[in-house]
Amino acid sequence: MQLKTWSSEKTLFWKDVRRFWPVWAAYLLIWLFLGPISMVSDVNSSTGFTTLIASDFLRRALMPGIWLAFAFGIISAMAVFSYLYSSRSANAEASLPIRRTAQFFAHYLAGLFWLTAANLIVFLLAALPCIAFGPVCLGAAAQWLAIVTLMDFIFYTFAAFCAMLTGNILALPAVFAIFNSVCPAVEVLAKELCRNMIFGLDIGGVVTKFLSPPLMLATSTSIYSNFPDTPGVAEVGTTPAYGLVYNGWSYLFLYAALSAVFLFLAVLLYKRRRMETAGDIVSIDFLKPVFKYCMAFGCALVGAVALGNLLSVSDSVPATLILMLFWGFVGYFGSEMLIQKTFRVFGAWQGYTAVSAVVILFITVCATDAFGVAGRVPAADKVQSVYVSTVGEYVELDEQESIEAVQALHRRLINREGETSPDLSANYGYYRISICYELKSGFQFSRSYTYLLSDDALNDKHSIGSAVDGIINCTEAIAERKASAIPVVQENIESAYLYLSTDDIGYINLTPEQAEYIYQNGVLKDMSAGDIGRVWLWQGTQYDKEILEDGCEISIALSRYNEQTKKHESDEFYTYVLSSSVHTYACLRELDILN
Repeated sequence: MQLKTWSSEKTLFWKDVRRFWPVWAAYLLIWLFLGPISMVSDVNSSTGFTTLIASDFLRRALMPGIWLAFAFGIISAMAVFSYLYSSRSANAEASLPIRRTAQFFAHYLAGLFWLTAANLIVFLLAALPCIAFGPVCLGAAAQWLAIVTLMDFIFYTFAAFCAMLTGNILALPAVFAIFNSVCPAVEVLAKELCRNMIFGLDIGGVVTKFLSPPLMLATSTSIYSNFPDTPGVAEVGTTPAYGLVYNGWSYLFLYAALSAVFLFLAVLLYKRRRMETAGDIVSIDFLKPVFKYCMAFGCALVGAVALGNLLSVSDSVPATLILMLFWGFVGYFGSEMLIQKTFRVFGAWQGYTAVSAVVILFITVCATDAFGVAGRVPAADKVQSVYVSTVGEYVELDEQESIEAVQALHRRLINREGETSPDLSANYGYYRISICYELKSGFQFSRSYTYLLSDDALNDKHSIGSAVDGIINCTEAIAERKASAIPVVQENIESAYLYLSTDDIGYINLTPEQAEYIYQNGVLKDMSAGDIGRVWLWQGTQYDKEILEDGCEISIALSRYNEQTKKHESDEFYTYVLSSSVHTYACLRELDILN
């Protein structure tokens, strides 16, 4: 009997393998074009096989590898578990003399077998040219195999788990896609609604991104090379002690471990599955209320944000409330229709009443700022650093004095202290400033506001625009902005020039000795005083005078060979010299460059 059962399990396995071969053939064909065929094309268009070609092949494990694993994971699960969504085939499967666990793994392993087999075929074909060109290239192909196979396991296993939750084959890809994106999506949508009702609230980063494997792998992992550029070291056929590094192994192993848990849960659900639920949107009874309320709140969020922005009423609290109540109604009763398979569901008002109560409470809390979110400023002793961005400029500040200055500006923005009215007869503009505190606890605190910029605002020392300009052009910000990765000394200076817009000569070449002297004795002193390295948030009268009319520029090209990384490095120091840059002008006159 055991032999007969084992034979039946094998029959199910090979039946799926043979029946759904076009799915996995398509997967294999795509990877053949992205892998071995593309590598051969790259070799023919270059001087030969190089580590760069192997690097490109490995990088395809991320993009489009992630989305191929995502797409074929769900397609494979839909194929091998398709019998669950037809009453006739589901009942026929249940009548087989095979334990439920064995049935599940026979179908599950059929899908995993073909995906893994296709990866092995691609790896072997890609590895053939790699073997002759050293372990670096072969290692790239081996890493590709490991990365892609792990991603296939992660997405395919989770798709198999989702297949146990529904009895409708069309609902399966929707459930799979929603589960892979629901947490970041809800976070972003909820923040968007709150931002429209709470003054200064900024969406900031997506905290729940780690709960979406495709998003996390796509945005937080990468592949980089640490090949030296010393002549002869990385040539074709050599074997350097360097290679291609993937920094996402921890994420892959974590998601693989979680997928193993979902595999265990999928087996438990399959063993207890009622085959008569074929055709049902939700195949597990206790999940049906969860599905209804998730649909209601999800539709309320998506509908309110989408239509609010489309109709330009996102800033209106009453309009937002009406939209959320309407789309909550659509989501709740629409899901009830899907579950009951009838349009006669409008008697179930108790559930929608609960949804409406939650929506009204949410809008009330946000609109009244019940928790005082708008007026919060983190204490200075809890802040590690602060990021400020506005008008395309971005600075990171971690000195205590700078942090306190940003906090003072933040309080003024909250209270609108120093906010001026524009002179309608002159040029002006409203711009957004974003402030993000990096707290010592590891969390972030973000806010965003608008403020006025004009000539009058910058000249008024009490205006918010002038305060923002002071933050962006503070000493620490200038030092960070103008910091050079390569020391500005004679042996690192390749070339340098001075440009004078008021001089007929225009460009004046500087010797390395002159460039170093001007930088060390003039530029650095003026940077410390805030007279060099500033940026212009508002290109008004002062900008026209300093840059366009009396412009003076210094450019120093730098390069060196880094003994630690075995790479050549290059950088450029470039700055405008302002009329207030007294030390730099003194050096130029001392060197007889200027009269």
